[in-house]
Amino acid sequence: MLDGERRAGHIDELSVKGLTSHPSIFDEAIGKATPRDSHAQSLASQGGPREETFFDVAIDGLHRAADGPRPAFDLSAGRDGWVCVEVSPRLAEDSTRTIQAAARRHAPLDRPNLFLDTRETPAGPMAIEQCIFDGIRIHVTWRWSGEHHLAAPQAFLRGVERHTPARLDPNVASVAALFDSHWDVGVTQEVPPGFRNRMGIALAMRT
Repeated sequence: MLDGERRAGHIDELSVKGLTSHPSIFDEAIGKATPRDSHAQSLASQGGPREETFFDVAIDGLHRAADGPRPAFDLSAGRDGWVCVEVSPRLAEDSTRTIQAAARRHAPLDRPNLFLDTRETPAGPMAIEQCIFDGIRIHVTWRWSGEHHLAAPQAFLRGVERHTPARLDPNVASVAALFDSHWDVGVTQEVPPGFRNRMGIALAMRT
């Protein structure tokens, strides 16, 4: 998809101005790799840590994904045209390791319109605050309600406020996402047909 005309059509005709990635998406793609996928094969044959190998394989696709909506990013002065990749979800309950992983991942991303995903778990606010202070662009995910939503911008503000005494640039782009569609999937079998695919909308309005 990244190499063909399909992506260009999505961007030019459907106004798709951002992309998200997820470990399961890469898992399916890598699982279908053929001997012709020499980059993935050579990295896997080196026998390094599996998560490091995964990221090394993924980074090429992420760069190509980010280059597609880059014109939207430039024209909107950074308000649009973003692509994101998740810090390992295995670290979601460990703020220290999330911070360390984000620091390792940030430089190789090497695109101004690439976010790192972190999950809004009890350990999330500490990781978000430190990443923002470190100048790492963050996309906060895994939030399920209005109350849950508030913790992310509060952590973001704490990170930004620490920039002033440290004489750092506080302009660290970040975004937070509400997982409303998951609620619809979860209650599909529990509600009458007329109420299906409505809970996510109601949650978004309430938030």
